[in-house]
Amino acid sequence: MERYSITEIAVLIRTLIEAVYFIVVIVSFSFVMGGFRSIIVSNLKNSIGSKAVMIMGAVGSTFHQLMHVFMAVVYAHNIEDVKLIKEPDKNNTLGYVKCFKKNENFYQRLGDFFIGLTPFLFGIIVTFIVMKISIPNVFNDFCVVVSKNANSLTLDFDTLNGIKNADEELLKVFFSVTNAYNIHFFAFLALAAYIVLSMSPDKGDIRGVLRGFCVIFIFIAILNFIDAFNLSNYSFAIDIIRIGILILGFFEISMIILFFIMLFSLILRAIFN
Repeated sequence: MERYSITEIAVLIRTLIEAVYFIVVIVSFSFVMGGFRSIIVSNLKNSIGSKAVMIMGAVGSTFHQLMHVFMAVVYAHNIEDVKLIKEPDKNNTLGYVKCFKKNENFYQRLGDFFIGLTPFLFGIIVTFIVMKISIPNVFNDFCVVVSKNANSLTLDFDTLNGIKNADEELLKVFFSVTNAYNIHFFAFLALAAYIVLSMSPDKGDIRGVLRGFCVIFIFIAILNFIDAFNLSNYSFAIDIIRIGILILGFFEISMIILFFIMLFSLILRAIFN
């Protein structure tokens, strides 16, 4: 009985660490990415005009808002107002979905999390699919780096060192000299930039994610308990670490891409003004 109590405490501590990691990474990087996006939209609005920005962002904003709508319906939230695409306002947003919970039950709190995060998760998945199609060698190198450095079932200093090494290697693989001569790499950058600008969470989305912190905690806890008590032949611990590395790498690469887009938008604003 004592052994099981110790195991359960260890699983809960591990789960808390992993859940906090995902929340901190998602929220902190989302705020920074949102800042970049706001500056970019503002610069484009003041250089090429609001209507041009609206036309450029029409596809991305429409998909973004429709995913919010879909998840709001799934989780039985009342939809008050929807604007799939509009001219950027003072907050530099191109669309919105206003919805609210009918009841404060667990299922609808679960909805807060997925309504806010689904466009972002969809953006990550689509970005990696585009990477696999357009630059398969880079995608394969990503998989090799993550597999090589994230292969421990325990959360210790070796695991943290592996995460650090994987993060550094992912950036080196992505921004290698070889890619500078690859036209497919630049095509991927253009598509990835559009996806990142369209699918990154805004402040409202982030508030929903924070309200749904318990969802991440419960989901990871279930997987960790399955591992701890050998309830499955498959181990989820390594996958959780690998997903964490990929999300961190995605955010860092997205930030670098957004930084250069911001510089380009500043140049456009200087030229047209």
